[in-house]
Amino acid sequence: MNIRSKNSIGFTLIELIIIISIIVILAAVAVPIYINVVRKSKAEADIASVVILNQSSVAYAMTNEIQIPDIFQGIEDDPARIQKLVNEGFLLNLVVPQQDDAEFDWVVADQVWVINGGMNLGGEATPPPDDGGLDLSDYPDWSLSTTYVSANNYVVYDGKLYYNLWWVDGNILPGTAQVWQQVSDSWVNFNIYNNGDTVEYEGNTYMARHWTSGQTPVDSDYGAWELIS
Repeated sequence: MNIRSKNSIGFTLIELIIIISIIVILAAVAVPIYINVVRKSKAEADIASVVILNQSSVAYAMTNEIQIPDIFQGIEDDPARIQKLVNEGFLLNLVVPQQDDAEFDWVVADQVWVINGGMNLGGEATPPPDDGGLDLSDYPDWSLSTTYVSANNYVVYDGKLYYNLWWVDGNILPGTAQVWQQVSDSWVNFNIYNNGDTVEYEGNTYMARHWTSGQTPVDSDYGAWELIS
């Protein structure tokens, strides 16, 4: 009879199976957590890089007294724009996203660097219903301390519903820049409208003939808006 004494060294087969099972369970819990922590750290690093890119671009424009519409006039791609900042001494080295599915984009219309793709640290709310049954209590309030990394985060600010078009932090209030689009049937100055979009303005309904933003609806033969009722 093989009976292990109290002083014997080693494990029985059953004990080994139990230990291995515990290790497998711990790994199944720990690995996803670790992966998420790594993804979040990369997303936070990309946010910091975008802040540096914007600060460097502002310094570049002010030092060289360059005005809009585009401080990178004549440079057509984003890597070349970043290289320009390096060459001019406003960046120590090239800045690249840490996340594989993210990229840094220069938005000419707003003269700002944004991050597209990657992990959304801001949290994404449900889009408004198509039937017009909007309930603001269904959406979170805009937060000064939140960075909205990805697009289409719906938030409430000053009694109105907005969603962001791209990366934005608490430095830009909803209703003050194009990055925040207001959900409204009425014409909004900062909103972007495309061909076929309709708005209400001063009791009339207008339809956009093409992409437009900031142009007050006025009926004309060649303008951005067409009066339909």
